[in-house]
Amino acid sequence: MSLWGRVVMAIEIAADFRRLTRAGVWSLAGMLTFCAAAVGQVPLVSVGSVVPIPYNSNMNQIYKILFYKGNVLALDAGADVLYQLPPGATSWNNISGPARTSCGLGGGYNSQSMAIDAVGTVYISVTNPPNCASNALFWRIPYDPVEKTWHYSTNTAWGGTILDPANPTSTLVSESGQGSVDVQFENSNLMDGSGTLYFGASQNQIYSIAVNKDGTFPNLTATSIINTTSGGGVHMAIDAVGNIYFVEGHAISATNGFAPPAPPASGSSPRA
Repeated sequence: MSLWGRVVMAIEIAADFRRLTRAGVWSLAGMLTFCAAAVGQVPLVSVGSVVPIPYNSNMNQIYKILFYKGNVLALDAGADVLYQLPPGATSWNNISGPARTSCGLGGGYNSQSMAIDAVGTVYISVTNPPNCASNALFWRIPYDPVEKTWHYSTNTAWGGTILDPANPTSTLVSESGQGSVDVQFENSNLMDGSGTLYFGASQNQIYSIAVNKDGTFPNLTATSIINTTSGGGVHMAIDAVGNIYFVEGHAISATNGFAPPAPPASGSSPRA
């Protein structure tokens, strides 16, 4: 990257941080990222960070923050609510409905992770599918470019047709105690919403599945990557060539591995 590119990136990151500060983000505490721990630097926003935001009494713990087209998305895992800070705004909008509702994102710590693709579609993990959307392995919420927001509803339940590679006649969501606890999205080289979804499952597995740009699958059977993680969940990161870096359970142990490529989405190929 050129010096000019680095300067522009630094300016953009600083601007986002100032907007978060004005909106009421008053503390930031959480685990360090892998690179920050190595060089002794504290990252601006680290994976798994807890960000108390004094917005209202229902807010609890922000597990994930994402940026898209000037918007800031904050996933409150403790209250199971998705908040949006629109461009230029100084207050947050609740875009997923009442906190801790059994027919919403969940009753608390049910939606612990989210990812976003190249066209702004948000994927949110679902540990326990709600009764009103029992087919939800994830919530898949497309970006509305006209209203410049995301519209969550039970109709955004997604992933219920993904099959278990160990039992190809069974969907993952139908298996007792199975859900998703972490999610990462790797865009295809087309940058059109197609790519590969990686996810940690609540029964101690890591899977991947290729996704077409319309949210369908070229192959319904997930690819099994790891079958025996520890601690009931993982926190993952995926690099450009498919290596998975993950922390098991409560950061007691960590390891890394190379993800076998999932079949590419229709009309696309994995990014180099």
